[in-house]
Amino acid sequence: MIAGTYLDSQNPSGSLENDFSLGCSRVPGPKERRSRVAAAANMMSLSQLLRPNAIRLDLPVSSKDDLIRQMVRFLDVAGLLTDVEAVTNALLERERVMSTGIGGGVAIPHAQSPAARELAVGFARVKDDLSFDSLDGKPVRLVFMIVGPEERGGFIRILARISRLLYAGDLQKGLLSAVEPADVVETIRLEEEKLRI
Repeated sequence: MIAGTYLDSQNPSGSLENDFSLGCSRVPGPKERRSRVAAAANMMSLSQLLRPNAIRLDLPVSSKDDLIRQMVRFLDVAGLLTDVEAVTNALLERERVMSTGIGGGVAIPHAQSPAARELAVGFARVKDDLSFDSLDGKPVRLVFMIVGPEERGGFIRILARISRLLYAGDLQKGLLSAVEPADVVETIRLEEEKLRI
């Protein structure tokens, strides 16, 4: 069970959009961007959100903080962030409030930050068991990271989806045996299809 979770999604771009009714370009307001992204997140599956270049398998890490910093860099390289330090600080602060190690060898570090361009998901399977101050006191191997702007609905839906996938099927077994990032995405897709979520 995920405890103390919160986070969100938003529009992937703050770029100018054409408003054909006005015959000119305009910048969508915050409420408009949030509603559009919330709708998109509601329709998108986890396998669609998770990009192969934001996945690492058998990642060597020295600590929880090291893992978080490395995963944030992966999201940045994937073009999903505007400020690595701001997102890293938000995630580390979230961990200080309560560990996101949900038990069963899984952690889901997550945070809200305006430095996230859109709802972004990363995945890492760490090389060795990692102490994460988990709810059950056990180390973790599988880590999903979620960051997003300040719109709660889409983010909570993705958290709930990950939780259901992890505890209602064979996802953990598939993720532990994945050989490459594409296997991770395909494993998640098949589980989503099986559970119809």
